[in-house]
Amino acid sequence: MKYLQKATHTVAFFIVGLFFGVSAQENPQFQFRGIWVVRTSMTSKVSIDSVLDFAQTYQFNHLFLQVRGRGDAFYKSDLAPRSNTIKDEFDPLLYAISEGHKRNLKIHAWINVFLLWSSNSFPQDSTHIMNSHPEWVDGSLMDNHKVESEFQNNSGNGIKKFLNPAIPGVIDHLISVCEELLARYDIDGLHLDYIRYQDMDYGYNSLAIQKFKDASGVSPIDSYIFGNSPVEIGVNKKQNQIEIWDDFRRASVTEFVRKCNSLILKVNSNVVLSAAVKPNLWEANNRYFQAWDQWIINGYVDFVIPMNYFPDLENFSRNVDLMMDIIPSKYHQGIILGLAVYNQDTNAVKQKIRYSRGAGFSGISIFSYDARKDDTDYFETIVPELLK
Repeated sequence: MKYLQKATHTVAFFIVGLFFGVSAQENPQFQFRGIWVVRTSMTSKVSIDSVLDFAQTYQFNHLFLQVRGRGDAFYKSDLAPRSNTIKDEFDPLLYAISEGHKRNLKIHAWINVFLLWSSNSFPQDSTHIMNSHPEWVDGSLMDNHKVESEFQNNSGNGIKKFLNPAIPGVIDHLISVCEELLARYDIDGLHLDYIRYQDMDYGYNSLAIQKFKDASGVSPIDSYIFGNSPVEIGVNKKQNQIEIWDDFRRASVTEFVRKCNSLILKVNSNVVLSAAVKPNLWEANNRYFQAWDQWIINGYVDFVIPMNYFPDLENFSRNVDLMMDIIPSKYHQGIILGLAVYNQDTNAVKQKIRYSRGAGFSGISIFSYDARKDDTDYFETIVPELLK
């Protein structure tokens, strides 16, 4: 966490409060007002200027700018190919930082971490990780996805491809990606998205399977078949095979977050680390192996943004209640609530903003700028509720 070695959590969250512009004891309004900006709005200076003008007009003070979408880069990189959607010969991230800071906006570099590709054919650039390291791509036990066969004759059908979080080479590469961003750019924050497994039936990459077998002595495929069979894990200790496999996958994702945090403390401790996470805490832990409650408690991130995009208040509030019940109250300051605007009208959004304020959250982030950027009436309706 910013400035600290993660030891004194009370002090740490006080510092986060300073970054947000609000203390833990005082919350008259949402001092943190964030909005996600998808990479399609990062392709030209004109489009970036429109983003910054929009943020200033509607008083959003934190921008999550997507600079890594599918293993590519909207910045100068030696590790990832430049996105072929960038229209001009310029550095989108550098330009956004320079112009955004002139407007006193906080700029967070938003990167899709383990999500790598989602097209029906291989990337054209030979340096893309899909081409240079296809052995890192994750697989499903249910569908037994094979990268090479799926992409023959453009038969991939847009299936999303994730990197496997348990492979050391994957973690090393992604940490290098983060280090490059931290070393080259004056970003205010690094924002991790798709920081999870694709789903509960994923993780069955041959390299990851071997790593698990070496560590546990059992196969994850056997764990799936004989999930209730106990395994010796220490003196007088036993654990079901499937639980060991699930713990392994959770630990693999968490280890990347921990390393990313350590990297920030080493390279630029002024940068805050955040993560976009699944809103249902139980599902996040047990389906996607994303133990984000532990990331807050252990101080691996400065804050998380649960993407609570449900249009109905019942499911929205159920997710809020679950996280508030499970996570100790002293860590609630590390939760910024994510709301969607693409799937609901202004009355529904305002209702959720009021609910979030009543629950005591210190900030809101909206997904997304791109969904409603041409609908000025929409934001003119919801922003006054944000500013109360």
